[in-house]
Amino acid sequence: MTIGTLRITLPQNFDNLLDDLKNISSLLELKPVNPSFGKILAWNDEGDEVELKELSADELMGKRVQSISFWNSDGSDLVVSWQLVGDLWSLGFSEARGAYSMLEKVFGYLARKMSMHPFRTSNDQPVMVFGFE
Repeated sequence: MTIGTLRITLPQNFDNLLDDLKNISSLLELKPVNPSFGKILAWNDEGDEVELKELSADELMGKRVQSISFWNSDGSDLVVSWQLVGDLWSLGFSEARGAYSMLEKVFGYLARKMSMHPFRTSNDQPVMVFGFE
């Protein structure tokens, strides 16, 4: 059971989105390999579990992956999901336990990224939107 989902809409291509996921997982010392199974497990757009050989854009797009779990050494996980909404990617970060500690760090990473890059508006809409579900 998740305690909440931080949802972010970002104006970038999928390769850049994947770079952000790798940076966030490194920052939080999370690995995509499930410690119980020793494999990268993800879920496709139909909700079926799929095994990945690597964490790459080709692998994720080819298998139509929509979400993946990242794990830390004590077995806590952060579920990351994504979808294309118009021309923008929407990312969701869900934490099952940990009193929002991982979500706070994800928010901090993205807030710093936003403050260091010249984001503009598109069609008078903000290009980076944060929400909490």
